[in-house]
Amino acid sequence: MNTLRTCLIPMIFLCTLLMPFPGIAQTNVPLFVGTYTQPGKSKGIYIYDFNQKSRQANLLSTTSCNNPSFLARSKDGKTLYAVSEKNDGTENLSAYHFDGKQLTFLNEVNVRGADPCHVSLSNTDPIAVVSNYSGGSFAVFRLNTDGSIAARDTLVQHSGKGIDASRQDKPHVHSAFFAPDFKTIFVQDLGTDKISIYPVKQTNGIYGVGTPSIIQTPAGGGPRHIAITKDGKSFYVVTEMTAKVVAYAKKKDKWELIQEIDINRAGFSGGNGAAEIKLSPDGKFVYASNRGDANVITAFKVLKDRTLIVVDTYNVGGKGPRNFNFSPDGQSILVGNQYTDNITLFKRDIATGSLQKLESDINIFSPVCIVF
Repeated sequence: MNTLRTCLIPMIFLCTLLMPFPGIAQTNVPLFVGTYTQPGKSKGIYIYDFNQKSRQANLLSTTSCNNPSFLARSKDGKTLYAVSEKNDGTENLSAYHFDGKQLTFLNEVNVRGADPCHVSLSNTDPIAVVSNYSGGSFAVFRLNTDGSIAARDTLVQHSGKGIDASRQDKPHVHSAFFAPDFKTIFVQDLGTDKISIYPVKQTNGIYGVGTPSIIQTPAGGGPRHIAITKDGKSFYVVTEMTAKVVAYAKKKDKWELIQEIDINRAGFSGGNGAAEIKLSPDGKFVYASNRGDANVITAFKVLKDRTLIVVDTYNVGGKGPRNFNFSPDGQSILVGNQYTDNITLFKRDIATGSLQKLESDINIFSPVCIVF
């Protein structure tokens, strides 16, 4: 009996070592890239095997999809959703099953809005929300248990305009992000300089939204994307037209503007096109990109009072940094440069937030969305 126990203990220990532990980062992870398509140059969605240690990416497969300008991956990793940014009646949300190497088409549903440019998923309800830039609207889609799209339950049309007649003559809904508790949706409208916070509603299995509370952002800024802190008590919005990060904090159930800070280096003069903003996985740093004549990504440190200070500003090694993302381990940032057909890689110092550009670009036509 003692001999059997002695033999079993090392065997159990060995098996335990070989088991995958939740929370331990994998070295190799799938990397999804959405592109603007063009015959002979880009087919749609590209999937790479990305090694987080070596930061090397090897192409696994390609899926044809028309202008998949934004992607979202389900919490369990088995389904990928893509919007087709079109303005010809074929503006769809598509669902794909992911088997670890390639995508299998499930179905698609028309979004009923021109130029869908963003999609986000709830972790608590089976819904996806699509933002329609030229349509000035957003749609709520109900999802099936297999990841396919059941129906478009709700379409919400915005109205109004901003002070810039050339860019803000009508609503331009650019993104919709769920709050950390997934009970509300923050909808950014570049055309009206407004963030509308909608409560999520469900009646008899049909999903929709309630009456929103409105945040009026700085005039002429053009709110594009936001990054919300995990506790839901502050958020940071990137304004596309003025290339600023605007910080808000919740005080006595009201959102107050606490800071505006430039993405560009001091003394910069030129055209702006601020694009993406994200909080680091640990919530200690904010990163934001600017296109136009700047083509930079800036790192900010989050202070105790939730305001920001600049760590540094970095050239992205390309033009048109429309989107970027962290690797799952938080030690890399990948920047998609739309106009120079490359994804540049940065090594990230988790302690200081600083970045170091690497030389190993991923060459791909018009990369505009990066998802892990």
